[in-house]
Amino acid sequence: MNKAAQKKLAVFFPGRNYSVDSPLFYYAIRVCEGKGYEILKMDYKETAGNPEEVMSLVRESALRTMKTVSLADYSEFLFISKSIGTIIAGWVEEQLKLSVRHIFLTPLPGTLRLMKPGRCLVIAGDQDYVLKKEQLKAFCDENRIALWQAPEGGHSLNVKGHPEESIRILGEVVRLYDEFA
Repeated sequence: MNKAAQKKLAVFFPGRNYSVDSPLFYYAIRVCEGKGYEILKMDYKETAGNPEEVMSLVRESALRTMKTVSLADYSEFLFISKSIGTIIAGWVEEQLKLSVRHIFLTPLPGTLRLMKPGRCLVIAGDQDYVLKKEQLKAFCDENRIALWQAPEGGHSLNVKGHPEESIRILGEVVRLYDEFA
């Protein structure tokens, strides 16, 4: 295999109100850089409007960004996504017919159909109001998908009123990144 085909690309798909500069992504980027990945960050500007319109605009923006990269130069892809970004990441994988490993952070119900056994790690809070812990756990168990649920963590994986516990959770998430990447 030639050197160009051995390159690795990590792509970051933020949530609607959670940028790639936020802690969950900041540390994921540091871990990936340390493991030799090149980094591509999605930046959605199209977040105002009705949900269907926003989703369409964000999908097209992500696809345009991916097409700026010579994908054939990479032998490995890791997508790290949060919330709405989990749906976008799975959709981009399908559209570009890539073989991707995913870290799905606080996925949405629509993300479930995009998860593949052995190819993803799911990280969510057990107090996430968007996707209930029981539904997510049952799905992951049934489909043999790796899942870690942060005790008392909400949709941002923070524990309301307990910053020390939120930092402990962030540390565990970083450890999981390091294992999976």
